[in-house]
Amino acid sequence: MIYEVDIEQFTISALFDLKGAAKELSAWIGGSFSEIPEQPNTRVISGSRCICCLGPKNWIVWDSAKQPDALSAELKSDTASPAISIVDISDSLTFFRINGPDANQIMSIACPLDIHFDAFKENSASYSEFFGTKALITRTESGFEIAVDQSNSVMIIDHLNRTSHNVI
Repeated sequence: MIYEVDIEQFTISALFDLKGAAKELSAWIGGSFSEIPEQPNTRVISGSRCICCLGPKNWIVWDSAKQPDALSAELKSDTASPAISIVDISDSLTFFRINGPDANQIMSIACPLDIHFDAFKENSASYSEFFGTKALITRTESGFEIAVDQSNSVMIIDHLNRTSHNVI
């Protein structure tokens, strides 16, 4: 069966892993972000920037318009308080988009996460498994974005091609 989806590999320029208590992190980077989500497995998007709360003390921040050095300077990662950690992981993940009316079908094959809209809403973000490897999964307006370790990207492309019959 050929699914009606578009699959795209894309690049995120600046990507950071943040750890620490929400109150301390918000005080440190709050001026750089209009809103910082505190509910685990949610995200906030503002322009080219996204911040995901993945747990009580774990966030991922990315900006598709800035280079890592610029976002690092804005986050003041070099002088971060000892209570928080801000680490550049820009070169560690590969991102994919799966869009279209059958995006849920591809996700159901690839991922054990309950992606039904009632359970995984538009502002949802979570780590799960994707074709047997750890992945950051977020919902978009018309599908999903998936980030996997770069070392697994060729395998993920192969699995997506075999599943969707759409060549990336």
